[in-house]
Amino acid sequence: LACPNDLCAEPIFSFDGKWLAFERRSLSAPGEVHVEVISLTNGEAVSPADPAHLTGTPRFARDGRLSYLNRTLQAIGVYDFNDRFTTLIPTSSGEIGSWSPDGQYIVYPEIIFPPEPTLAPEATPESEQADLFYSHLLRVTVATNAVQNLSGGGLVEDASPAYSPSGAWLAFGRKKLEQEAWTPGKQLWLMRADGSDARPLTDEPFYNHSAFVWSPDETLMVYMRFNVADPSNAPELWVMNADGTNPRLLVTGGYLPEWVP
Repeated sequence: LACPNDLCAEPIFSFDGKWLAFERRSLSAPGEVHVEVISLTNGEAVSPADPAHLTGTPRFARDGRLSYLNRTLQAIGVYDFNDRFTTLIPTSSGEIGSWSPDGQYIVYPEIIFPPEPTLAPEATPESEQADLFYSHLLRVTVATNAVQNLSGGGLVEDASPAYSPSGAWLAFGRKKLEQEAWTPGKQLWLMRADGSDARPLTDEPFYNHSAFVWSPDETLMVYMRFNVADPSNAPELWVMNADGTNPRLLVTGGYLPEWVP
């Protein structure tokens, strides 16, 4: 595929090897990005969204469907190659989320705005909750668009969900927003796929944890760690047992880890 006037990047294969999705970025109009797909069997080109929409971050489900961010519509688009139909899941967070291994669900962070507080006569707006918004992980059933809040009702900033290969667990980043529990960096947390049994695996307040990737046998997890107190430090790649034990440094100066199949 020649891209003489554009930057074609972020290639990702479908699990059956039939399709290749990628981002086409215009070099003459910065910010103009579109997801495109080409067939690896006959070279057919498919555009899963309106070409006038800004789209990006393609991800394949194991059953062959393609999800992507539609920034124009503020939604996650789910494209079915069989019926050439797109389902839209509203979101304002700008994160693509994670497919469940069985293709039934997508878990993604969504920005939550609390209701306006009712002030007591002696209260002032400054004395009420200072946080204007937070983010919770939502699990949407793709077939019906039914949504479940996996984060519960806590004041937290949850992000970067990653399903385990079996689909039984979710790794994610969490920052508590209550004043007494707030930390500069997100910690690595683990919970069951239904939102129960949530617990932290790291406790390093000045480090932000992200880019969580499970090993294929579900026994290990690799992740990126960054010192938010000293931005001059290089990011690091770490690995730990899936139960949180035996964390160890792999690489200094590494980004976005992946497991070799």
